[in-house]
Amino acid sequence: MRIVLPATTALFLLFSAVPAEGQEPAPAPTPAPAAQAPVPTGRVTGRIIDRETGRPIQGVRVSVVGIPGVVETDLDGRYRTAAVPATLQSVLAAYIGYSPTRRDSVKVIAGQTITVDFALSVKAVELEELAVEGAVPSAPKTDAGLLAAQQAAPGVSDGISAEAISRSPDSDGSDVIRRVTGVTVFDKKFVLVRGLNERYSNTTLNGADLPSPEPLKKVAPLDIFPASLLESIVTAKTATPDKPGDFAGGSVEIRTKDFPENWVMQVGVSQGFNSLTTFQPMAQAPRTTSDFFGFGDARRRPNADAIAGRLNERALESYRNVWTGRRVDAAPNLGVSLNIGGQFGEALPIGFSAALTYGNKRSYTPGKLLAYIPNKDGQGGNGRVLDESAAEVEVGALANLSIRLGSSSKLGWKNLYTRNAEEILSNGSGYNTENSTIFDTYGVQYVERELMQSQLSGEHVLGFLAGSRLEWKGTLALARRREPDQRRANYIKNTGLPTLSQFSVFQTRDLEDQIRTGQADLTVPFSLRHESDAILKFGGLLRDKPRTFTSSYTQIRTQTTDEAILSLPPERLFAPENMGSVLTGQALDFGGAYASDDDLTAFYGMADLALLPSVRVVGGLRVEHWRLNVFEGGRQAPDSVTWLRPWDYLWSANLTWSLSDRINIRLAGFRSVVRPDPRELVNDRYVPIGSECDITGDPGLRPARILNLDARWEFYPRPAELFAISGFYKRFDDPLVEVIQESANVCTSFTANGGTARNYGVELEGRRALDFLPGFLGGLAVGVNATMLQSEVTLDPIRFGGSKGLGLQGQSPLLLNGSLSWANEASRTSISLLYNFFDTRIARYGGAQPSQPDVRPANVLERARYSLDAKVQQGFGPMKISVSGTNLTGQQVRWVLEGSGNRVQTRRAPIGTSWSVGVTYDVF
Repeated sequence: MRIVLPATTALFLLFSAVPAEGQEPAPAPTPAPAAQAPVPTGRVTGRIIDRETGRPIQGVRVSVVGIPGVVETDLDGRYRTAAVPATLQSVLAAYIGYSPTRRDSVKVIAGQTITVDFALSVKAVELEELAVEGAVPSAPKTDAGLLAAQQAAPGVSDGISAEAISRSPDSDGSDVIRRVTGVTVFDKKFVLVRGLNERYSNTTLNGADLPSPEPLKKVAPLDIFPASLLESIVTAKTATPDKPGDFAGGSVEIRTKDFPENWVMQVGVSQGFNSLTTFQPMAQAPRTTSDFFGFGDARRRPNADAIAGRLNERALESYRNVWTGRRVDAAPNLGVSLNIGGQFGEALPIGFSAALTYGNKRSYTPGKLLAYIPNKDGQGGNGRVLDESAAEVEVGALANLSIRLGSSSKLGWKNLYTRNAEEILSNGSGYNTENSTIFDTYGVQYVERELMQSQLSGEHVLGFLAGSRLEWKGTLALARRREPDQRRANYIKNTGLPTLSQFSVFQTRDLEDQIRTGQADLTVPFSLRHESDAILKFGGLLRDKPRTFTSSYTQIRTQTTDEAILSLPPERLFAPENMGSVLTGQALDFGGAYASDDDLTAFYGMADLALLPSVRVVGGLRVEHWRLNVFEGGRQAPDSVTWLRPWDYLWSANLTWSLSDRINIRLAGFRSVVRPDPRELVNDRYVPIGSECDITGDPGLRPARILNLDARWEFYPRPAELFAISGFYKRFDDPLVEVIQESANVCTSFTANGGTARNYGVELEGRRALDFLPGFLGGLAVGVNATMLQSEVTLDPIRFGGSKGLGLQGQSPLLLNGSLSWANEASRTSISLLYNFFDTRIARYGGAQPSQPDVRPANVLERARYSLDAKVQQGFGPMKISVSGTNLTGQQVRWVLEGSGNRVQTRRAPIGTSWSVGVTYDVF
C-alpha cells in the first residue's frame, strides 16, 4: 500500500533521516589517530529550477547525504555547499510542494567545485517514490542546460551553447549562429532567420539592444563577436510581452560568459593557414606598431581642410599615398586568448570573469569579380575583376562581476569591448559599357569598427510584496565605424597607354551610434493550483539612440593631357609634387552628413499561468511608442527633417501543452513591427566603394507590421537530446524591401514599402547520443536540422515592374545543418564533423523598369553553397591541442543573373580551405 503524506510531514521525516547540522551521525566513527593527514575536500554547486516553467526556485534545501549541514538556494536558484570529502557523494534537493530529488554517484574532486543542477517537478511527496534521478543542467553554456532552458521557456526558441561552440571550428558569432535551425548568414555578417533578411531580426547583448557599426544595416553584424567570449546564442522565434517587439524572423539573444564555479586561468595560442593565402605573395601597406592593435586611424585621416571640403594643395597632400604596397609572403594567422575567473567569499559571494582575445589575419582573394549587368543576355553593365589583399586585426575583451547580497539580492556589472580593423588593397581590370571603356583599377579601403557595452543590473526578492521579484538594468552601448581612407583610381586603356581618368575618388566616412537603455521588471507570484504556480509581470523600458554620420567625397581632376605623366604608376602620379598642380580635387555632395534620434518608450503587462496540470499559457500586451527624428545635413543646420511618431500595440500569446515531462506541444501567435533604419529615410545619395549601386533613401517609408503564427512539437528524450517539428506562417503589411531602379546602365538602390508579403515554412531538428552502440562507437552523437521555406511579396507595378511569383530577398528554400561528433572522456579526445548548406537565394532584386509594369526584371541569385568543417581536440594533462578545418570542399561565392542558365556571373570570390592549430593551457 502506498502512503501519501502531507508535504510538511514528509519533509520533516525526510530531513530526520539526514543528520542535522552539528549532529554526529550514528554509529560514531572510530577516532582517527592524531597524526592522520587532512582529508581532501571539494564543493558541490548548482542551480535548481522548476521543470514546468524554467523559473529558478529560491529556498530549496540542499544537503550532501551523510554530511552535516543544509544550504538553501538564493534568488537565482543557486546553491554552494561547504567543503565535503573528495569522494563519491549523494546530493539531495527538497522543497515543499515539489518531489525531492537525489543525485547519486557525484564525484567530488579535491580542490574543485562540482556542478550538480536539478529540475524539480511539482507533486505530492511520496516517501516510497523518493527516486534517484539524473540532474537536469540549467546553465545555457552546456548543450543539456540550453535544451533544458529551451524546454521550459514560454515560447519557441533554438540556440547553440558554449559547449557546442567549443566543438566547432567557428571563430566568430556569424560562423556560430549558422548552425542554428532556420538560420543562415548573408555576406558573412548578417543573420537571416526563417528566410527573412537582417532587418526582420533584432539583436540583444545580455538582454539589451545593440547599436550597429554598419552604416547601411539596422542590426549589428555578428562577425564582430569573438566566439570564445560567448556563453550562448539563442534565437527566440515567438514573442512574449517582456521582449522587444521589433522582429519577425527572430530575436537573437547573445549572452557573454559568466563567472565559473572553479578558479580558472587559461591561455591559448593558435596559428591559421589558408590554401589561397598563407605563404603566397600578397600586397601589404606599410604598418606601424599601432596597426598590430587595430589603431591605424590617426595616420590615415586627411587633414581638417580635406574633411571640410577645402581642397587646397595641403589638403590633397594629406591623403596617404599608398596604392599597391609591397609584395610579401603572407604569414599564418595568429590568435591569442586569455581567460581568468572564479569566485570567493562565503557570506558575500563575489564572482568574476575576464577574457581577452586577439587575432591577426591575412587573406588574399585572386580573381574576385564585382559586376552589375542589367539584362538577361549579359550585354551591358560595368564591373571589375580584382586581386584583393586584406590585413585584419581583431581585439575582444570581457570583464564581468557579480555580487550576491544574501539570498535575496544580486548585483551584476557586465562589460564587453570588441574592435576590428581591416585594410584592403586591390588592383585589376574593369569595364563600363555605358561609355565603352576598359580600364585598370586600384583601390584602397581602411575600416575600423568597434562596439562597447557596459551594463549594471540588479535582482531582488521583495519579501514584503509576497516574494515578488524586481529586476532592473541600465545599459550604455556605443558602436563606431570609421572609414578614414577610401580611394579608387581608374586608368583608361582603350587606346595607347593606360592614363588616369577623371573618375578617381577619395572618400572618408564616420558613423557613431549610441544606445542608452533603462528597463525594470516586476514579477508578482500568485497561486492557482498550487503555491506560486502563476505570475503576473509588469515592466517598462526607455531607450535613447542618437546617431551621427559624416562623409566627404572628393573627385580627382586631371589638369594635363600629357600621357607621360598620367600613365605613371599611382604612387608616383599621386606624389606630393603633383597634388594641387597636375591633379586637383572637387568636393561632391554624395552620402552627406545626417543625424538622427531614435527613441523608444515601452511598457507591458503579461501573465504566466498554469491553467491545468499540463497546460501553460503566457501572454499579454506590449505598447511601444517610437519617436524618430532624422536631420539631413546634421543637427546644427539640417537641410530637411523627417519625423515619425507611431504607437504600436503588440499582443502575444504562447500555449504549451506538456503531454509528459519530456514532450511539449506549442502554439503561438503574436503581432510585431519592423521599423525603417534612419539611413533609409535620408534623400542624399550614398556611394558605397566597391559595391554595385548607389543608395538613396525615401522619407515616406512606413513601418512594416506582421502577424505571426507558430506551432511546434518537441521531444526531449534525455539531457542534450531533442526531436522537434515546427511550422510557421507570417503575413506582412507594408513590408520593407530593398529594390533597384536602373536607367542607362546606372543603378540606384533604395528601400520601399511593398503591398503585402507572406512567409511560411517547416523546421525539423534532431539531436541524439548514440551511447547504445558497442565499444568506442558509444561515444558518438549526431545532430541534424532542416528548414523548408516559401515566400511571396507584391510590389507596386508602376514603380517597380511586375512582381508575380517574386520571393523575399535572402530567402533560401532549403537550409541544412548536420553534425557528427565523438568523444571519449577517459582519453580526453573529441572529434567533430559539421555540415552546412543553403540553397540558391535572391541576393539582389533586378533593376525595375517602370515602362514595363508587366515584366518582372531578372534578379541576381546567390548560388547554393555548402561547407564541410571539422575539429579534433586532444587533452594532455593541463594542455589541450586542437586542429580545425573549414570549407574542406573548397566552395566559392558565386552570384549569377536569373534566367541566364548560370552563365552570366555578377560576383565571384574564392574562399579557399582554412586550417588552424591551437593550444590551450590551464594554469589552474
